[in-house]
Amino acid sequence: MQGTEISIPSLTFKKTMEIDLGNQKVELIYAGPAHTDGNIMVYLPKEKILFAGDILFTDYHPFMADGYIEGWVKVLDYIMSLDVETIIPGHGPVSSKKDVVDMKDYIIAFDKKAKELAAKSHDVEYITSEIKKALPARSQGDGLIPMNIRMKYLKGKK
Repeated sequence: MQGTEISIPSLTFKKTMEIDLGNQKVELIYAGPAHTDGNIMVYLPKEKILFAGDILFTDYHPFMADGYIEGWVKVLDYIMSLDVETIIPGHGPVSSKKDVVDMKDYIIAFDKKAKELAAKSHDVEYITSEIKKALPARSQGDGLIPMNIRMKYLKGKK
C-alpha cells in the first residue's frame, strides 16, 4: 500500500522477556515450535493469568497441520508448571489447567490415531469418521479434522 512503511523489530527475545509497567509485571514467553513456529504467551504472574494464544483450543478442534506435536506437548506441560488460575485460550472460553490437560490428551490421541489410520487408508472421510468416534466431541472446529488429516498425515500420499 502506498505510504506504508515496514518496521523491523527493534527488540527481540529468545525464551522470556519481562516488561515492567510500574505496578504491573508482564512476562512474554516464547513457547518454541508448537501450534506454529512463533507461539508467544503473555503471563501476568501477580494475577495468575496466562494468555495462551493458540497453544490452547478449549472445546474446539485445533488446527494441527503445521504444528509440532512434541513441542506442543512440552509447552502444555510447561503451562501446568506455572502458577496460573485463569487461562485465556486462542479459541474457546476462559479456561483452567483442566482444559490444558484435556488439550494435551486430545492432541496426543489425535496424532496417534491419525498416524495409525493414515498408514492403512488414504480416505480422508473414513479417517475423519474414525477419529470422531475415538476422540471426545468438541463443540467447534469439526471442519479442521479433515484439513489436519490431509495436510499433516496424508501430505504427499495419493
